[in-house]
Amino acid sequence: MKKNILLMTLCCLTLFHAFAIESTGNQPQDSARVFKKKLNLNLDKVLDGIDIDSSQFMELNGLNLNLNMDSITALNDFNININTDSITALAMNAAKEGIKTAKSSLRNLNIDGKDYTAYAFSYNGKGPKQRAEGTPDRIEKKSFSNISEIEFFHKYGNIIVKESNSSQIDLEIQYFDKRNQSGSCNITTSNRLLSITTNNTGRSSSRPQINYIITVPKNISLNINLDYGDMKMDRFNGGLNANLSYSDFSAQSLAKAASVKARYSDVKIGDAQDITLSGSYSDFKIEKAAKIESSGNYNDCRFSNIQTLVIPKSSSYGDLRIGTIGSMTGQLMYADIIIDNLLSDIDIRSSYGDVTIRGMSPKVKTINVKGSYCDVAIGLPLNMSATFDASLIYGDLNISKKYTVKYTESIEKGNKVTKKGQIGNGKPTATIIVSNNYADIDIR
Repeated sequence: MKKNILLMTLCCLTLFHAFAIESTGNQPQDSARVFKKKLNLNLDKVLDGIDIDSSQFMELNGLNLNLNMDSITALNDFNININTDSITALAMNAAKEGIKTAKSSLRNLNIDGKDYTAYAFSYNGKGPKQRAEGTPDRIEKKSFSNISEIEFFHKYGNIIVKESNSSQIDLEIQYFDKRNQSGSCNITTSNRLLSITTNNTGRSSSRPQINYIITVPKNISLNINLDYGDMKMDRFNGGLNANLSYSDFSAQSLAKAASVKARYSDVKIGDAQDITLSGSYSDFKIEKAAKIESSGNYNDCRFSNIQTLVIPKSSSYGDLRIGTIGSMTGQLMYADIIIDNLLSDIDIRSSYGDVTIRGMSPKVKTINVKGSYCDVAIGLPLNMSATFDASLIYGDLNISKKYTVKYTESIEKGNKVTKKGQIGNGKPTATIIVSNNYADIDIR
């Protein structure tokens, strides 16, 4: 009987201790992606593994169990020391593997014979994003004229932008009041600038929220500062500068130069001409663009069809997936790059991340890849002829047997490998210059 009570007590202690190590701090951390989740224990499986005659517990029916831990002498000889660090490490590793598997499955989802691409987005933080939904408590409408620029400073709510052929600006303000807290905003005009600022009061659970629906003339400039909300646009022909935190942004098309800075956000754009992307812990998805300049850390980028991609300074951590691209230059660390179809040129440096070029046009002129701890895979058309110059340290150059290869130089000295030559029988139309440290280069 004492053994049974002791066993139940130990199970309870373990359970209480597990709940006590709930992750501290609800704010996201920029220094690293820290995975913090509650440790869930399946007690059914634990008890199933214990071989105890259940009839022995019949004696406990109707028993009011009130344990004084100090008075249980049977526990005096036990030193319970649970290493929570090892438990947390195991949980983190399992979570990482689960996320990796889930992403892989989503990216190649096949339903009814059709391929669908899904992009997952998540961020560290407690509770959902604050969005104003449902029927507003109050609606206010305003109109403005002789305005060339609009700026928003908004938290907790949405911004919807529409274009019209009118020269007038129409603004609809939807107020969602909570617990006797009324939302408010300040609106000023000066030197053809319309400025809209949301006044934030109350705690997060009782904070009023506001939606802005604004209709603007074509070619007007927008400066948006949005936290905890959604921003939606259809076709927009003016200049755009957006600064987002914990927000979702979507636009059908951006006709002029645009800049989007995002933290813990999801950005989706149909068509863009010239756009600058920056930020951290965000997902960027663009279907078509003439030029993209991208920088930041811990971002996942999906670009379907772009002419030019520039990464002006080193970006770290995250994945870059490109459908069709004209040319690309940049430097990345701890980021995997996958290109389905290269049309012109590529000049990149990559450290601790893999580079894969699955296919390319016969019109490609230059492939320049410098890697370090980075596996490089390049797929060439069978009818393409190119010269190659490969330098490796603790690595090797592997060329598929389906290509005709002529080596003009092949030197292996210690841990260094140098190989030069030509792929294909025709006149070379492209140049491949690759180098790598502690990894291989495959041409396949």
